[in-house]
Amino acid sequence: MVKPRIAVLALNPHAGDGGLLGREEEETIRPAVNDAYAAGVLAFGPFAADGFFASGNYAHYDAVLAMYHDQGLAPFKTLTPDGVNYTAGLCEVRTSPDHGVAYDIAGRDKADPQSMRNAIYAALDIVENRRRWAAMSVDPLQHFERDRGRDASAKDLPEMRRHGYDDKLAIGTLACSGGIGSLIPPSSNFIIYGVLAEQSIADLFIAGVFPGLVCMACFIVVIMIMVWRNPELAPALPRVPMHERLVSLKTGLPIIIIFIVVIYAGMFTATEGGGIGAFTTVFLALVMGRLSWSIVTSGLNDTGKTISMAFTVLGGAGVFSYFMTMSKIPMILAGVIASMNMPPMAVMFAIIVCMSLLGCFIPAIPLMLICVPIFGSASSSISS
Repeated sequence: MVKPRIAVLALNPHAGDGGLLGREEEETIRPAVNDAYAAGVLAFGPFAADGFFASGNYAHYDAVLAMYHDQGLAPFKTLTPDGVNYTAGLCEVRTSPDHGVAYDIAGRDKADPQSMRNAIYAALDIVENRRRWAAMSVDPLQHFERDRGRDASAKDLPEMRRHGYDDKLAIGTLACSGGIGSLIPPSSNFIIYGVLAEQSIADLFIAGVFPGLVCMACFIVVIMIMVWRNPELAPALPRVPMHERLVSLKTGLPIIIIFIVVIYAGMFTATEGGGIGAFTTVFLALVMGRLSWSIVTSGLNDTGKTISMAFTVLGGAGVFSYFMTMSKIPMILAGVIASMNMPPMAVMFAIIVCMSLLGCFIPAIPLMLICVPIFGSASSSISS
């Protein structure tokens, strides 16, 4: 956890009640919290300890900093009877059960061993997490490349939960983002569709930009309205200084420029653009000092797997299209639609409804492989 959200409890009852019950909050604790926040630590407070846990406010934070032992341990033991004590800041891992020695029940077979088990399991988890973090810190780019093809939402959802986002908003946002990802280039769906329908992939990329931006703008407006009406859905995070934003562009901006020149400039074919883009990206990584032999071998391995999968899929699609052509199903369907004199929008609406229903059970790429050969002729018949 790189950026934990830390709640700081007050020392006096009711957080000092504006100085009536003590001034430690205003003179010491609050300035310290503000200084930590300004330094990039996600610290919040001070919060009145008497109502912090009862209200459930603790669930919005990753850690709670108590001012003294009983202020933190009493509610912690009440909320988690089988909790674990962990001593941070040590070179060794130290955990212990969240209870005393209980001499009065020793040897009477009455003690619950669950807290001891949890302490042992927690220590093992901490050791494993430290080992993984150390390995990732050596060459984080390699791990990024390795995990790049996995489902992004599997990594984004825990991050959003860690920052206190509501599950409904987080899951809904991630689910809707799949549609935008299929529209805004680079889109593997457009590439497969272009090959199946024999359409220009560059034209498909350009055609998907405006609808993708419109969808993105609509999602932004809806989320802003929801958060404005209920700020608890997405707690505010510290703003990143402008100079940090500009510095972060030095790694991503060159890739964006390469993509725009290769895809949208129209100077290269799809094959030429792929080769030039790959060479330029490798050269850029070499210049930036982010290229190592392990990254090269990992990239070649991933490329080989992707190419093998793509050619297998496209080969199967070609065979399927051939049998569809031999069966004359697309031509018959196109003839039936043409003879019905249906408005083009009605035909497209029927296709969208059919694709939407099938999409509830079939993934996107297999759905395209099945439906494009069938609906491609029907779409051509109403556009001609």
